[in-house]
Amino acid sequence: MATSVRDAMTENPHSIGASVSVVEAARLMREERIGSLPITEDEKLVGMITYRDIATKVVAEAADPQRTSVGDVYSRDLISVEADEDLEEALQLMARHQVRRLPVVENGRLVGIVAQADIALSENEQKTGVFERIVCGVDGSPQSLEAVRQSDLLLETGGRLLLAAVVDPMQAIHFQVAPTAAHVARRALHEIEELDEAAADALERARAEVARAADVATQDTGGPPAACLLDAASSERATLVAVGTHGLGRAAGIVLGSVATRVLHRARCSVLVARRAAAGEWTPRTIVVGVDGSAAADAALGVCRELEARFGSEVRVVTSEARRPAHALVQAAADANLLAVGSRSSHRVLGLGSVSEHVAHHARCSVLVVRSALPTATA
Repeated sequence: MATSVRDAMTENPHSIGASVSVVEAARLMREERIGSLPITEDEKLVGMITYRDIATKVVAEAADPQRTSVGDVYSRDLISVEADEDLEEALQLMARHQVRRLPVVENGRLVGIVAQADIALSENEQKTGVFERIVCGVDGSPQSLEAVRQSDLLLETGGRLLLAAVVDPMQAIHFQVAPTAAHVARRALHEIEELDEAAADALERARAEVARAADVATQDTGGPPAACLLDAASSERATLVAVGTHGLGRAAGIVLGSVATRVLHRARCSVLVARRAAAGEWTPRTIVVGVDGSAAADAALGVCRELEARFGSEVRVVTSEARRPAHALVQAAADANLLAVGSRSSHRVLGLGSVSEHVAHHARCSVLVVRSALPTATA
């Protein structure tokens, strides 16, 4: 188990010089799906630039982003952590300053980035129940509200539910990559304000859907939606992330598309893709689970047995050896309320690679992707 920041950090992080234009910084953040970039001079860390810096110091001031350099706007109130510091110190710094990522330095030189997700992975904690700590992405759409209702129903007694909305400033400033007039900048600032209001409204509506959970929290963050949702899950030590399907919310859409697909691949816990019942309120009364003899499939079956005990569900076990196992599972779940599959299987039949993603996108019912262990970190 890692104990120092050095053990958990990502080495050779992306950084940028102070003389580079804001446009280039924004492009790099978009390409790397990150919300901030370290600023270096001769490998020495001198500051950070964030989405918010660009939105408030460039867009709001009607500045020309092509002619505005990173050095004109970056945050000089630098928060960093030494490579040999304890991980607990890094977590305390993140909590104190409300950030998810910290630059790591050694004698002032940038040597890495440590994120909440890195620390959660390094701790490799033992999960105690899939429905114990749920993070649910909300964007104000009916589909995301359905994810909230299902999360509330599935949450264990005494469990914790976090409702997470994300404001992505790049939705408003992506067109600010060319010289712009003041009225265009004002429009972008107005867009950001609307996004903030939409996120707050989405959280309020989501909170109103919660009828059972006692420990409920809300979180409104800014940055790339998938990364923010994954960071929230890591920070919460979530055992389940829940998302809706094909929503059209004004806030950053946390629904089955590019964001939720990324969550399916990158989440370090189980994932629920929620869909409405064909009629009436959703309950897991009929569950189909795919098994192949792997540990991951056994974990999925165990979760289904737990739901059977809690809700009196009918559990149908499907052992698929068909050439198209994903298609067979979707067909078997045509009249079900929930389809469960295991991920990280070493068996070719049921693994996240193709089967879990296929059923998540094509099943008519809700899909639960059960992870029996933390996946390996990816860059």
